[in-house]
Amino acid sequence: MVGSLKAKLKQLQHSRFRANRLAYHACRVVWFGCRLLVNARLRSETIGPWRHRGVQHQRLTFTKPNRYPLLFEVCRRHCAPLGEPRLLSYGCSTGDEVFSLAERLPTASLVGVDINEWCLAQCRRKDPQHRHAFHHRLSPEFAGGRDFDVILCLAVFQRSEHHKAADNSVAVGQTFAQFEQEISVLDAKLKPGGLFIIDHADFRFTDTACAVRYTPLDFPNNRLLRVRPLYGPDNRKLADQHDSPRVFVKRANCPG
Repeated sequence: MVGSLKAKLKQLQHSRFRANRLAYHACRVVWFGCRLLVNARLRSETIGPWRHRGVQHQRLTFTKPNRYPLLFEVCRRHCAPLGEPRLLSYGCSTGDEVFSLAERLPTASLVGVDINEWCLAQCRRKDPQHRHAFHHRLSPEFAGGRDFDVILCLAVFQRSEHHKAADNSVAVGQTFAQFEQEISVLDAKLKPGGLFIIDHADFRFTDTACAVRYTPLDFPNNRLLRVRPLYGPDNRKLADQHDSPRVFVKRANCPG
């Protein structure tokens, strides 16, 4: 029955009659509205970017456990001698990144930050013992957080529109200036000698002003080819794929 309904809607979509095509689009709007009413996750992905426009970057909430095992292992090796390291998962989504890092670093202090309230509720639900801290991006707790040994920004500074749009020659929904401003905020929270880890981004960390205080970490696969658009400081597309470094060390003579 569902298949038959989809086929009928498809016929309306491609009908030669304008009224039928309008009916198809009206059905889509009604269906999407019904989904918004019953699906809290979809509401958070749809309404959040509008509420936090200019601040929110990635609008989707997809994540999974142990998504970046190589980068998590780099964190483990860096933090192992530190005793009780402090790590910030920026754009933590529903918390899988925090929990995966906790398995490798059981003595670490882990903080997850996101701008999506629904995601933060899932994080706290998964952490009934309150072993980790989860804060909203606009909270005073995040504003006052400092002295992290590692900051991770994985699949945060990107927009799905850049993959899907027929004309993606100019960055939309997020500008380089917004990206650089957020990088500057995070830079101030990282200790000298700490790791800044960024992957799946639409802009290059090395194009930001604070990048002069960092050196790419020397390890195999710090550069991996990512098939995704790359934009420059003028917000125009530079390439359809790139292999920018993903892990940087803040030089010891640089203030946090």
